[in-house]
Amino acid sequence: MAWAFAGATPLDSGYPSGFPDRRHRYAGEFGGWDGHRSRHQRWAKPVPAKVIRIATAADLEAMTWVLIGAAPLDPVYPYRYPNRDLYTDELFARMCSQKCVEYLDTSIVVVCEMDGRVVAFAAWDAPSPIRDRHRSAPLQEPQPSVPSLPITIGHERRMRAFRETCAASKRALFDAVYTARGRQHMFLKILLCHPDYQRRGAGRALTAWGIDEARRAGVDTTVFASPMGLELYKKLGFKEVGRFRVQLEGEDVFLEIPALVLSGEKRVTEG
Repeated sequence: MAWAFAGATPLDSGYPSGFPDRRHRYAGEFGGWDGHRSRHQRWAKPVPAKVIRIATAADLEAMTWVLIGAAPLDPVYPYRYPNRDLYTDELFARMCSQKCVEYLDTSIVVVCEMDGRVVAFAAWDAPSPIRDRHRSAPLQEPQPSVPSLPITIGHERRMRAFRETCAASKRALFDAVYTARGRQHMFLKILLCHPDYQRRGAGRALTAWGIDEARRAGVDTTVFASPMGLELYKKLGFKEVGRFRVQLEGEDVFLEIPALVLSGEKRVTEG
């Protein structure tokens, strides 16, 4: 997600523990080693063409698939759902679907298609001129209700603390600052890419869409960064303007989340 930065535990490097030689971790995808000449030889892997467009109600199932696949990779997931094994995959899928309905109803949702399917999406909270042009059509069909269960789905106190702290921090770090300047901002609410399609430019393309929209409107782009997205945002020119922590009293585990801003004067093109 575009939110959480894990401050409770060190982030791993993306390689399996105890792997004997990291050079071979992605050899089949990114390159090979020539042992005779002792130098790295790279070969290009074909990258599917990307289609960036505004989401519609028909994308709900694909968005849910992306959310289900990407959520466990974000540190906010185990923080909010430490009891994930206590409820079924079907119920979790319904929860993810309802969250995607919320994105479609309240934000501008932009999807990235590769190989003829939606593989990533971003939800933007945008100034009214941008929102009026691109607002995703809300779903018309009622969604199935989630049955009540005898267990709590997720850690209720952590989930409430996460929502409230993020909302308060957005007001303090972004909304109030821009309001005081008589300006607005383009906020990246969430950015997700299915694991099967990560590192192929989908996240960059979706972020670039929002940045270019913000630039045309003369406003800055803002985001609460995740560990996965932080490097990308910095490469695109985002600057950190503050951090906040989500932590319950009496617990050692917490989330530390950086807030980033990109000036509306900069333009980003996909590459």
